[in-house]
Amino acid sequence: YKTMLNHHPFVMVGSSGNLEILKQLGYKTFEEYLPHKYDLISNRKERITAISNNILEFQNIIDIHGNKINADINFNFNCFSYDFVL
Repeated sequence: YKTMLNHHPFVMVGSSGNLEILKQLGYKTFEEYLPHKYDLISNRKERITAISNNILEFQNIIDIHGNKINADINFNFNCFSYDFVL
């Protein structure tokens, strides 16, 4: 949640299915911009490789989709702020 409060995009390093949980809570997970769908990979080594590749490619992704990503960052901040206040 620190990335959301600090207005940053994120690539989540964790167990498979974590992004799905965030999506169910209403957050944007940036996976539509990332070339490697790492949240669905259950094999730990393969997931870490996909995560690493996304991190390496993220600057190019921001250059291409910067406005949309920025909108998602603001959405997450507002969503988190709203949830936190309630």
